[in-house]
Amino acid sequence: GANTVSYTVPIWAKAGDTWARFRVSTTASIGPTGGVADGEVEDYQVTVTGGNVTVIYYPSSEDYTTIAYEDLWPIEGDYDMNDLLVNMRIAEYSIGDQIIRVEIEGQIAAIGAGFNNGFAIQFPSVVPSEVQQANMELVINGASIADPTLDGSQTYAVATIVDNVWSMATRGEGTCEYFRTETNCGSGLRPSWKLVMPLANGIAQSSFPEPPYDPFIFATPGTTHSSMVDSTVGAYPGKQWEVHLKNNAPTDALYNGLVAIGDDTSVPASQQYYQTDTGMPWAIEVPSDWKHPLEREDIRDAYPQFQVFAGSSGSEQQDWYIDAKGQAAFIFAD
Repeated sequence: GANTVSYTVPIWAKAGDTWARFRVSTTASIGPTGGVADGEVEDYQVTVTGGNVTVIYYPSSEDYTTIAYEDLWPIEGDYDMNDLLVNMRIAEYSIGDQIIRVEIEGQIAAIGAGFNNGFAIQFPSVVPSEVQQANMELVINGASIADPTLDGSQTYAVATIVDNVWSMATRGEGTCEYFRTETNCGSGLRPSWKLVMPLANGIAQSSFPEPPYDPFIFATPGTTHSSMVDSTVGAYPGKQWEVHLKNNAPTDALYNGLVAIGDDTSVPASQQYYQTDTGMPWAIEVPSDWKHPLEREDIRDAYPQFQVFAGSSGSEQQDWYIDAKGQAAFIFAD
């Protein structure tokens, strides 16, 4: 006879056209594929709508925030803070007070690194089981990456965007050694990526980490990351070496022997990470499409107010990135 069957569309379902499969059989609890002794299979095209969904952008729907890295940790090095610059824009999709999906658009703004670095994002407090990994999407330079998933064996969700950022850009523009960090090396190219991460059952906004979450760099597996780091780890470090924003805890993969050596004064027991004895970080967030320092130009020389800002943990000189010193700053941004 006629029957009415109701079910709840998963909150992580992506809006748009898709297909619904119905199977009728004397065998109970059958899946969408596989053979059974009897029955029928019917497919119907359906449209998933985004009713009652709100979107909150960070920093806005039009702008990017910039994350900049110095990759010589635990040594301060030339401190030009341009070994990797990533522009990010985040969209959080919510129903009520439950975040159901996160979409992050990114661009590679500059690479001034002699070493090979990967880029990833950790979501503190979000455990991997809370992510609908089967429906994650990752697009790099317009090409979809097959079956992206979270890194295994991590306490919190960690999504790797790329194992080597140099695979997204050309090393050396003409006579240039790096990418957008030298005079007259202003390629207009911005290699791009996008991550879509649906959540299995939604997470309350009050429990979700604040943007920009925890973006970090790691050593490309199978490559050196200085004789000091290699000898401390006892091998090429790979994901055992990573740099996060100041006071952001590393992932489970970090080799603990790298902590509090060289110029690093991390004190994990006090939740103090990735800073020197004067408070200088190895990674910063700048709320703009930033004019970064030229190659081997110390950020403290390019932006004289930066040292006060960093040393005060951000309480003073908060607009330090606006006042560049002459030609020490990298002038173009677009």
